[in-house]
Amino acid sequence: MKTARFTRLMLAILVTFAAVPTWAAQTAARTPTEAYLAYRRAAAEAKMLSEMYPHISAAWKKNLQSLSKDRQPRFLESFTASSKQQDMKITKESITGSTCVLEGTAKNASGFPLKGKVTMVKEGGEWKVDEEGWGTTGDAPQK
Repeated sequence: MKTARFTRLMLAILVTFAAVPTWAAQTAARTPTEAYLAYRRAAAEAKMLSEMYPHISAAWKKNLQSLSKDRQPRFLESFTASSKQQDMKITKESITGSTCVLEGTAKNASGFPLKGKVTMVKEGGEWKVDEEGWGTTGDAPQK
């Protein structure tokens, strides 16, 4: 009887410690660019505004949470729209303390070139999106 309990206890400990490397890899600190790419992947799949909260700054989250329920879908659409840009590339990552500015390029659905600027903040050891802006460069799409 004691041997069976001991065996179950040892098995439970083994399973627990076997999961640690997987958990550690998932929670390992990401670069600002990696965190931004995770934000874009989440935006592409989000069905509710709350699905974006883990990826955005506390200040932005607070503002979004204060929105009335009828306004939330419009803001969710803005998240999903940015995730649909084509050929997005981060061209510069500038870190100053707990703030990072990413610069990038992309194309909109019509093929027009875009330039973007994303401000990231480090909160609780993780990089979060604080501001995001993309706009056309004025150049015609290349064919």
